[in-house]
Amino acid sequence: MVDPGQVRGILISAARQRVALTDAELLGVHGHTFTRPLMRQADGLPGQGWCVTRVGLCDDLPREWERFEARRYTEARQAEAFDYWDTHDRS
Repeated sequence: MVDPGQVRGILISAARQRVALTDAELLGVHGHTFTRPLMRQADGLPGQGWCVTRVGLCDDLPREWERFEARRYTEARQAEAFDYWDTHDRS
């Protein structure tokens, strides 16, 4: 069983180091393996299903989850998280 508090700590630590973790990397920290579906390449971007489930939640979410737009959106959200955790509670 993975402790949610431990996962949170790992993610916050990574954000403070300005490092984006993939699902596979986070699972690897806990000794689990992640097999990627054959249709998906290891590009570090969330899958299109992640994007589609958030339509209407974010005004600037790209309608087409493809290369440049997906990378631009993902990197902007990562930068926001990195900036937030760089300046907030260290507990």
